[in-house]
Amino acid sequence: MCWNFNGSVANESTLKPLCEEVDRYFNLPAHSYYRYFAVPNNGIDDRYLAEKAGQYYRGLRVPASGTDPVCLYLTSSCLPPGADYENLLFIRHSTCLDPAGCTITYAHEIEHMVQEQRFPKLLTINSILRRDLWQFKQNPNELDLPVEADANIVSKRVAEIVCGADAVRKFGEEQLREMMTAGR
Repeated sequence: MCWNFNGSVANESTLKPLCEEVDRYFNLPAHSYYRYFAVPNNGIDDRYLAEKAGQYYRGLRVPASGTDPVCLYLTSSCLPPGADYENLLFIRHSTCLDPAGCTITYAHEIEHMVQEQRFPKLLTINSILRRDLWQFKQNPNELDLPVEADANIVSKRVAEIVCGADAVRKFGEEQLREMMTAGR
């Protein structure tokens, strides 16, 4: 089993077909990654992840063999015992509330797996930028990183194919309103 919807029939019936369409677009071996869709009160400490990944994170892709604290936390919390996957895709419970938003996030994390396969040196450069960009730019953010900009572009295009441009636009406008309300 490569999918875990934590018993949410609604999420599985709504989100799985969309994510399967995304999977077909990228054509990656499905057995190499485990997909975990969080639900409220599923034992995942969202405050911990928000502290580590940023309060506005929507999903994460972590290597199953990763040794940093977030990788260890997610793989121990989400992967079944004895699981043999290269990557874990974690979709935050609040992300699962909007099908277009979930599709964008899922495609975004899949694109990071593609980047890792195609451009491993770019990921090395990206990690250096992530660590040191603050020295060269005041208030750097994720969009300043090449792999994030690429994943945003690709995921939006894929989500428009899967969900329709109107649903993606509506989701984007809602996200913009929320960020403006939060003062970001």
